[in-house]
Amino acid sequence: MRHEALEKLPRHLVVLALRLFHLGGDLILDRGAKRISSFILCAMTEGRAVITIDGIRHNGEKGSLFLLTPGMFVEAQTVGDAPAGAMIAVFACVHVKRTGSGRELAAPMLPASGQLRLPDSKRRMGKLHNGLAELYRLEGSLRKRQAFQLWLSELFAVMRTGGEAAPEGVEGTIRHIHAHFDKEIKVSGLAAMAGLSVNHFIRKFKLHTGMTPNEYVLKLRMSKAKELLFSTNKIKEVAQRSGYQDEQYFSRLFKKTEGVPPTLYMRDDRRRIATLYYGLDDYLMTLGITPVAALSYEERVARYEPMPSTDGRSQGARLLSSRMDYDTLKRARPDVILTSDRLEMDETASRMAPTIVVPYASQHESRLLQIGEILGRRKKAERWNEKYAERKAVLREWLRREWGKPTAYYIRITPSFYRIYGSLNQTGALLYKELGFTLPEGYRSEKWALDVQLDALASLDADLLFVAVDPVPAARKRMAEWLQSEAWASLRAVRAGHVYEASDMLFKALGPSGRWGAMERIYRQLNRVRGEFLHAEVGDIVH
Repeated sequence: MRHEALEKLPRHLVVLALRLFHLGGDLILDRGAKRISSFILCAMTEGRAVITIDGIRHNGEKGSLFLLTPGMFVEAQTVGDAPAGAMIAVFACVHVKRTGSGRELAAPMLPASGQLRLPDSKRRMGKLHNGLAELYRLEGSLRKRQAFQLWLSELFAVMRTGGEAAPEGVEGTIRHIHAHFDKEIKVSGLAAMAGLSVNHFIRKFKLHTGMTPNEYVLKLRMSKAKELLFSTNKIKEVAQRSGYQDEQYFSRLFKKTEGVPPTLYMRDDRRRIATLYYGLDDYLMTLGITPVAALSYEERVARYEPMPSTDGRSQGARLLSSRMDYDTLKRARPDVILTSDRLEMDETASRMAPTIVVPYASQHESRLLQIGEILGRRKKAERWNEKYAERKAVLREWLRREWGKPTAYYIRITPSFYRIYGSLNQTGALLYKELGFTLPEGYRSEKWALDVQLDALASLDADLLFVAVDPVPAARKRMAEWLQSEAWASLRAVRAGHVYEASDMLFKALGPSGRWGAMERIYRQLNRVRGEFLHAEVGDIVH
């Protein structure tokens, strides 16, 4: 690449990795939708194809360009007997942002994605395709990355200066529908927005989405209604927020579409519910409902005993949180997905099913009643809460009688920190509010958690320690080093033999039955002969 070309490289976008290849003949196979995990540029060189991106169909032919971004669900199929071919660029990139102190890297923000709309100029389009083809002849990965980076800059410049003008096209009307689904939407208005006649627009819209505009709006509104039904039983409110002012009309339409009235939708025992946060599966299982998919605890704790199914269903799919397997989630075919406001989610899950964000709560009794009410199992939730309250009172009184009011804390060891959890979280609710332990005097009560150095633990000395070690070698090594240190030996709980393994407490305490199980385990641990744990269970988690 010439020096002057290098000077033109866009400084805000940097291509870190690039893989180029050409597919022909069997380019497109009907294998179902796949989730894209990288940026992919696809330039069709021959044949015709239907590319479905997040449920929206696009017609591709020679000269068509598609920019696919991570998280998209893509399905492709050839049209006719002629082979289809394409130039493919799989790449990784970042944005370089200027700050007062220099530069920092940020997630890329590409100006367009999906099927790219280029100006109707054969000369310009030909130049772009030829420029992409020239990359294949370059030698050296660095030269290819630099040339591709420049090519992307030219592509986006062409789109900015000469792309589709005022008419929004079908994609623009879809964006409008998603932004204004709760308002009145007329097909004639959408057609005008797209710059097409009504009949032509309906045909083109159906080619893109597989349904008419009215069917698309209905599907979107019903999806929103399902989300709202989990947070409120006021059908009038659900109707209005879903785009319907007439509550009765909404109820009739919902029943016609979903097969049950909105008041009974979440109470249907056949409803397939997936959970995408720890503890939410526990709430369902406590109410006798087995989720069809849930996050796995495997990467989080050294040991975890799953709750048995009580509704006859086998355990659902288990998803690793470190690399969310959306393909497995999709195969579980959830009707509804529950997640938490503590988990940062992309839009992938919401494309599969209505996704409800459940706010975090350290007090599980009221949350269990709320979920039980929505799912038609309030009586079961009330009975469970009564039994829990009875058992909690027994154990709290035993602790007071046998131990007085001891100080205690839960400490977690990870590869990078020692963290003590206070009272404003699920472990705090269990230890301090449920069982009656107290925090050491040196711990500030408003702290949700406190990262500490080992030499600072002397000022937070407690009668009992509940210790959790992340299930990774680096954390076990840290624990082993702590066991050999003077800081460990000097602790009052260590000298008295009051140190207890609690690897699953943080996650078990997120759900009602898990918290009950953690409470019973604490009772068993404190009932043992003093010192037994120190030589048995702590040794188990570091070896």
